[in-house]
Amino acid sequence: MIKPQLSVLIASLLLATCLAQLSFPITKVQRKQNGSRFLQKQFNVTNYFNNVYILTILVGYSQTQINVQLDTGSYVLWFASNTCSGCQGHYPNRYYCQASDGCILSGTQDELSFGDGTDVSGTISQVPILFADRTQINNQYFLYVTYGKNIISGQEDGIFGLGTMDPYNKQLNQNWVNILFNNKVISANQFSLYLDNTANNQQSSNSRLMLGSIDNQYIQPNAKTSTFAVTSTQQWTISASKVSFGGKVVSSSPVDVLIDSGTSFMALPKSILNSITQILSDTYQMTYDSNNGGFTGTCGQRLPTFSFYFLDVNQNKVTYTLEPEFYALYDPTQNICTFIVYIQKKGVSLSSTPLKIVKKITLIQQNNGQKYMG
Repeated sequence: MIKPQLSVLIASLLLATCLAQLSFPITKVQRKQNGSRFLQKQFNVTNYFNNVYILTILVGYSQTQINVQLDTGSYVLWFASNTCSGCQGHYPNRYYCQASDGCILSGTQDELSFGDGTDVSGTISQVPILFADRTQINNQYFLYVTYGKNIISGQEDGIFGLGTMDPYNKQLNQNWVNILFNNKVISANQFSLYLDNTANNQQSSNSRLMLGSIDNQYIQPNAKTSTFAVTSTQQWTISASKVSFGGKVVSSSPVDVLIDSGTSFMALPKSILNSITQILSDTYQMTYDSNNGGFTGTCGQRLPTFSFYFLDVNQNKVTYTLEPEFYALYDPTQNICTFIVYIQKKGVSLSSTPLKIVKKITLIQQNNGQKYMG
């Protein structure tokens, strides 16, 4: 059996940056198309200090409010139990799973580890999930977290993964967007995410999450689109043929690039990081602190630009540039520049902060086995 091709659509737009949180629907549009219901949903997205997206969901018959981070870099839903060990000081809203609340514990255990060191474990479970507009997913799979260690968190109570599938749903292997579409809750098997720009340490509610639709008001008329093959069955990953930094090639062989809205920092394999370290040390007098995961130094000159080189499905060359204004932090009081980057075993993770600032709209579409992101 030939697997359907996965592809990613990247749209270059005159948009800007953010990391956000979801409050809930601001519009709900219904119209007829070919005699059937055509349903779209649009949700207000609040940017919390360019740091995290949070989606408010209501869990179980009790409709317990849980604020989950919206994350394209992972693919499961999880949140903490009311008795979670090691979660003290984190995840302010907790959930108590019991049969009378519609929650079913499977008895199967799982553990999740994240790039920032956070490690959580618990029981794979199912529970009704309700959105603020009363849209419901019956028996949504999630990890009921009962233990955590090395936790780093903000306003979130857990994570809602937007990966391409849900590994806990072994019967259908579908994520929550697929389920809403199959249940005819949304008109198209797709979602799109518009990320706005906000000043540091401020909050904005101008970003948008759209289910079953693309809102053209967030797409510039002169937008150029390209389609790329997705290289992962679980995450929104595409392949760059090479990567350069300040005009110097730091990876001449193909490298996977993960589009990750669940972090505000970049992650690089050690080989690329070593090359960048040499360039920043020799030319820009910036040093790398492996304990804190970042470069620091005096802002004496503009830092280099990242360039990622792709081939689309039609073999056209496409270059994605990441300017220093969008990956480095500047402290004007001390004239200090900081570039936060973590080491990972392979591949590059592009966070939502540089993606948004680099003038992109994130668009994920799933139709007839094909997947697009832009």
